[in-house]
Amino acid sequence: DKRVKLVRQKNSGGGAARNAGLKVATGKYLLFLDADDRFESSLFKLVYDKAEELDAEVVVFGGDLFDYTTGEIRRHPELLDISVLSEESLLKGILTEEDKQNKLFQFTNTTVWNKLIKKEFVVKNEIFFQEIYVVDTLFFTMMVLFSAKHIGYLNKEFVHYRCGNPEGQLANHDKNPNGAYDALSLVKETLENRNLFGRYEKEFVVYAADMIMRRLIRLRQFENIKNIHNMLHEYGLDELHIKSQKLKDTKAQRWMKYISEIEAYQYDEYLFHKNKENAKGNQSNKGMFGLPELPLDKG
Repeated sequence: DKRVKLVRQKNSGGGAARNAGLKVATGKYLLFLDADDRFESSLFKLVYDKAEELDAEVVVFGGDLFDYTTGEIRRHPELLDISVLSEESLLKGILTEEDKQNKLFQFTNTTVWNKLIKKEFVVKNEIFFQEIYVVDTLFFTMMVLFSAKHIGYLNKEFVHYRCGNPEGQLANHDKNPNGAYDALSLVKETLENRNLFGRYEKEFVVYAADMIMRRLIRLRQFENIKNIHNMLHEYGLDELHIKSQKLKDTKAQRWMKYISEIEAYQYDEYLFHKNKENAKGNQSNKGMFGLPELPLDKG
């Protein structure tokens, strides 16, 4: 098929590969798919038709999870959940500005492979992929969603995402422990420079808190956990405008207690505090403390 271009370059990660593809793409729309997933054969036509019908810069569609090890198939509502949208958004098939400001990251997440995007819109807004490990799509997708005037959707599962691969990027966050913070900092800086941060601050803060904590609990090396905790305590939470009291009744509410502890304690103080708490409730193991949020190395 002469429409297919094969681009060869030194392996520099997913961000660099997607940027290379973006540069040579000549079509009206962009779709970034991952090599280890499976896709419905109707994906391109039906999502393209929906984008043309709505004249939307972005069309979000659904997918499910296929477990690499067990073969189990599970729903993945974080990719697309239209139940949170207003009647007006459901009627038009396009998110209202109010839903964008208050429900954007309940409606979808920052996964890139369930979104069809107009190429001209990406180029005009100078949106690119960061060439970093693990979180290379975060900046790109957040800026696409925050910058788009029209976000449409097609409520159908087209992608079967393979999860549970022990060799996958998501299992190796210690290779780039600062990645989520660095990406979110760039998003915030870019939104401020484009006068968009005030409009979308609430959605940014809630998603940033959720993303930071999800990445933190996936770290396995003690020094990385300690360093990220202390960085967030000293300046990181303030820089991202994350405050534990702001998270009540939001997607990130489940992290309120732990974020409040990051606000209050350096990491060694936090461990001491946890040890005292545990000793009170477990007199037979005074020298042990449990950290269910943080899966440390067995050693």
